[in-house]
Amino acid sequence: MAIEVKIPPMGESITSGILAKWHVQDGDVVKKDQPLFELETDKITSEGTAEVAGKITLTVAPGTDVKIGQVVASIDETATASSGGPSSREAAPQTPVAAEAAPSPAVRRLAAETGINPASIAGTGKAGRATVRVARVSRPVMARGPRVSPSTGSGP
Repeated sequence: MAIEVKIPPMGESITSGILAKWHVQDGDVVKKDQPLFELETDKITSEGTAEVAGKITLTVAPGTDVKIGQVVASIDETATASSGGPSSREAAPQTPVAAEAAPSPAVRRLAAETGINPASIAGTGKAGRATVRVARVSRPVMARGPRVSPSTGSGP
């Protein structure tokens, strides 16, 4: 029997996000509690894990906007014994090597608003990601405008 993999609830105010990346390939054999995907929202980046062991079938492509509770894959529990484990063991070491620290949605938005190149921001967050705090500090001085002290203004 196939178990549905759904986007988990993140909190009251979060209703959707972007399925940023899959940590597994379609047809891989996954273990219970194995990280399956990365979900990005405007507030948080989170990982979804496997509730059961089995063979996974992906139904949503990376980069797709998804709603909380939406089915994004299914896991066939009966396929664990017949599929053999080597494919899941081989896929796991490749994930960290292939993973590239992409800026969070908040950093991408700030970069678009200010004209900053997200690649020029040093990654200080989780997994080397650029954070909004660092992005704000990285804005060019010209974009901030001149600083005017209260004593330099004209007045009586």
